[in-house]
Amino acid sequence: MRQFFKVRGEIFVVASVIGASIAGVWFVYRPTETWSYFDIAYFHRVVLYLCIATSLLPTLVFYLILYIANILFVKIGGQEELEERKIKILTSLIEACISGKIVEKDERDLIDEIAWSRLKLFWKGL
Repeated sequence: MRQFFKVRGEIFVVASVIGASIAGVWFVYRPTETWSYFDIAYFHRVVLYLCIATSLLPTLVFYLILYIANILFVKIGGQEELEERKIKILTSLIEACISGKIVEKDERDLIDEIAWSRLKLFWKGL
């Protein structure tokens, strides 16, 4: 059983559920207090946009927390899969060098991202 997320979308779903729940509870039970935090004459034109941005803040915070925790979980619990992915990347790089093709990284795959960053040590001095 894996202990980490493999795709960015999975992290975003969990973060948005938690963040939207917190923002919903906050804005339902404390709407006037939240609105009064931005009751400054300079902010009167943009107070609605500031409240919307504030409601999105818990989702962003939880996404960043889960993303960093996921990197740690991959490094701790997913070593075998990470090593397999690094070997796969290296073989595809060698094949691409021989055949002249281009190797692209899957931007959504978090294990692929960590494997590419670990392989950066090999050509750092080049």
